Order: sequence, then C-alpha cells, then structure tokens
Amino acid sequence: MKTDTISIEYTRYYDEDDNPTCAINFQDGRFCAHYATTRFGLDETCLFAGTNTHGRPETLRRRGDEGSLIPGEWCPLWKKDKKGEIR
Repeated sequence: MKTDTISIEYTRYYDEDDNPTCAINFQDGRFCAHYATTRFGLDETCLFAGTNTHGRPETLRRRGDEGSLIPGEWCPLWKKDKKGEIR
C-alpha cells in the first residue's frame, strides 16, 4: 500500500483591523469554505467545531455586537503554535 501527503490551498480572511475572521463579505462569497449555520440560520458555526452541552455545534463568537466572526480554537486555518502565534 502507498500513502502520500498533499496540501490544499484555502483563503483566510482578515477584518478591517487585521484580525483573523471567518468572513468579510457574505454577499460576494468571501467567507470560509467551512462556515455553516445551524438552527435555520440562527447560529453561526464551523464544520470543524466541537459540540456544546446540548450536542449542537459550538457557535462562533463575534467581535462586538455585529463585528467580525472569531475563528474557534479548533480552526485548522488559524492554528497557533506553542508560542501562541498563528501559523
């Protein structure tokens, strides 16, 4: 049997303050390929999110009331190294 390792390219987004975010414009399709909603669009989440105590995917948080989406700690696109820096 044979195995190999491949790389897949993804686009990462930054908000106007240069913070990592999951989306910058939904109308023109500039959001993460792993972005999802649950509860008929009421909760924003990610395909990589863990589950909460109710068994539903974790909800993404926003900066401020209607600010940019904050990638979760589990996000493979925004992994932090041992120094806490995004790689």
